[in-house]
Amino acid sequence: MLPLDAPWPRVVLLWFRRCSIRLALFGAGSVLLLWAAAFAYGVFYFLTVPATGLVAPVHFRFR
Repeated sequence: MLPLDAPWPRVVLLWFRRCSIRLALFGAGSVLLLWAAAFAYGVFYFLTVPATGLVAPVHFRFR
């Protein structure tokens, strides 16, 4: 914490620096988490969804 008699431009600069570092870390963490979620979804999708093995026409009859 800065003393109350510190010059205000220094206080503002330190506050801005601290907030910008927090914002950058939060943004990087969010992007990393989003990328990991998309990667996990893709891996899960391709491991569990079977490939198309048989293609046959399907005829629906509505009455």
